Amino acid sequence: YLILRLSQPEGIDLKIEQLPLGHLMPGEVRSVKVPVEIGDDAEFGLHSIQVSGFYRLLSPYPSESQFSDEISVHISPEPDFEAECNQTIYAGIDDQIVVVRLTNLGDDAKDIHATLKPSPGILVKVPESYIQSLESGEAGVLKFKVDVDEDVITDAVYRMELKVAAKDADGDEKSEVVYFYVIVKESSQLRWEYYVATFLVALVIVAVVVKVVRRVKRRG
Repeated sequence: YLILRLSQPEGIDLKIEQLPLGHLMPGEVRSVKVPVEIGDDAEFGLHSIQVSGFYRLLSPYPSESQFSDEISVHISPEPDFEAECNQTIYAGIDDQIVVVRLTNLGDDAKDIHATLKPSPGILVKVPESYIQSLESGEAGVLKFKVDVDEDVITDAVYRMELKVAAKDADGDEKSEVVYFYVIVKESSQLRWEYYVATFLVALVIVAVVVKVVRRVKRRG
């Protein structure tokens, strides 16, 4: 009869600290799974989990004994992404470009593939975007093309889901899901903003022309 006890190192939370394995036959090998949670403050590298055990031999001569050993666990850094988008898109307008800023908060990453899953009412025409590599702390730009239904609820914030797959420094592929938000407005607001922008540009042109005319008059 065998019982194992595990001692967790700093930064590693073992969800099971005692494992009663029961009876083992001579030569029998039994594997067990221990759920763990790695804390944000855990240091990268090798960590040792101390294992102590108590067992009782039933035959041919009953006896009790103890043993101790250790298991090595390696914690390696991996990419950790954050997506940000401060953009407005408009109902009933096709082929709009959504620009997303993707920041790597973790370890270096390469071959970064991002796939966009939109909210209802927003159709993604180009759902994938690619960044060759991002070092730790570096940011890159992803672009997606979308159509927005004219019946979508406007003046609202929509959450967009982004699945990011990348390779870490060891070449192992990691994936995670991050989110960002966009604002949807009526297309009439887009036309109004266009007219305002056009009017402002016209004012600037008129001001430049007037200034040039005055200079010419002064020279005359």
